[in-house]
Amino acid sequence: MSHLALGRVWLAMLDVEAGVDCSPELGVAHLRLGEVYAAAGGSEPALRAFQRAAALAPTSQSIASRLERARNSPATPLTGSAGAFNGGSAFEMSLDQVDNDWDATVGSVLQRVEPPGLEALGFSSRN
Repeated sequence: MSHLALGRVWLAMLDVEAGVDCSPELGVAHLRLGEVYAAAGGSEPALRAFQRAAALAPTSQSIASRLERARNSPATPLTGSAGAFNGGSAFEMSLDQVDNDWDATVGSVLQRVEPPGLEALGFSSRN
């Protein structure tokens, strides 16, 4: 399953942005980027991605139909700082989760790491 299907929007966004960076000429890469942006609550960046996909693959019916649906949906930017507890977008909630995961991981690692003794740093314990 994809990250997006599993609800991991921030990982999906990293994947598709890397895909667009690697193959900016592929319309399908921009289509996937638009899908992730739309799932994250940002219809404006999604629309731009769908427009780019349509420009790169003008004969694709699936891209054309997705672009049309995006044009007919209400515009919402992918910005703000509402956060997960104040009705924020999926994107903002994912960023909050990244922050929480990072803090928990770094905190647990730092608790397990003991600083080296003076001898390990090249100092003698002799006076």
